[in-house]
Amino acid sequence: MGLKSQLGGNCQVTFARGYYIVPKDIRVDVSWQKTSIDDEKADDQFMEERGVVSEEVREKQRLLREEAVALAKEADEVLIIGGLNHDYDVEGYDREDLTLPYAQDELIEAVLDVRPDAVVVLRAGSPVSMGGWKDRAKAIVWDWYAGMEGGSALAEVLLGKVNPSGKLPESLPYDLESCPAVALGEYPGRPLTEKEHRRMNARLTEDYKEGLLVGYRYYERQGLPVQFCFGHGLSYTSFHYGDLKISESGRQEAPVRLSLTVENIGGREGMEVVQVYVGRTDALPREPVKVLCGFEKLSLKPGEKKPLELVLPERAFQSWHTDAGAFVTDAGVYEIYVGSSLEDIRLRGKALIK
Repeated sequence: MGLKSQLGGNCQVTFARGYYIVPKDIRVDVSWQKTSIDDEKADDQFMEERGVVSEEVREKQRLLREEAVALAKEADEVLIIGGLNHDYDVEGYDREDLTLPYAQDELIEAVLDVRPDAVVVLRAGSPVSMGGWKDRAKAIVWDWYAGMEGGSALAEVLLGKVNPSGKLPESLPYDLESCPAVALGEYPGRPLTEKEHRRMNARLTEDYKEGLLVGYRYYERQGLPVQFCFGHGLSYTSFHYGDLKISESGRQEAPVRLSLTVENIGGREGMEVVQVYVGRTDALPREPVKVLCGFEKLSLKPGEKKPLELVLPERAFQSWHTDAGAFVTDAGVYEIYVGSSLEDIRLRGKALIK
């Protein structure tokens, strides 16, 4: 409906379902709340797979996939819209892998075989694996769960009426095995002790061992490639960063001042999120390479250049010291990174913290 309302009656929007969702009457459905308080349930049953894919289901998926491919061959423009639903993206249920359900990968690859210019739109609230086709799609739009007017908002972005400027708040790994909780042996957790069970309505608990290496910090420190990194997000225009200057502010609560310029070198008005990261030059293996400590969003017309000043707070150069029971400023030389994402660093310099 969002596309139809934007395009009007002169454009025909046709739809093929493409994939088959297993109805509840033939699905193994697990009640998390019930099993989480039932001590007689085994762990493997507690984590039981939700879907049972039969030959009948596979045949239905194949027929729907063929219908979508046939339609894609005839269309002027092709959108593949998929992702997760609340059978998989739901509180209290742990996915066993990052694979798209309902054979969506097969659908996406089949459509891309005949229409390599197709745009893939994913609606989900947690990472999914795109490794088999992510470099083949013309574009990938991560749509999250956008609410009632999500269709209209998506249409405005796809049609260029709105220039996207969002950035990922997390890194999207290739697979579940790369995630810290799994890689460090925390998942799926351990049974609760009797004392814990008296105060917690759960069957398992996890001890998180990442320390300071939470989220994107873990992947970068371990050198693990990800599908898309923290802070990533494309635009219909391009931005140039320059003229970085780093100086002492003279204020203990905000010791470092940055100044730089950002220029829109493309042909569209757009917004850019300038991200500032800080990392110790002598960081230990248990410490992150760099950490986001500031950001600013600028709106720029084509050819426009704006100055930007940012003051980094003292907290950017602190870590928690258990012996002191407080955050303590760690003296030393810090690398300052300025960029468009965690991996797309445009400018860098150093600051001495005493």
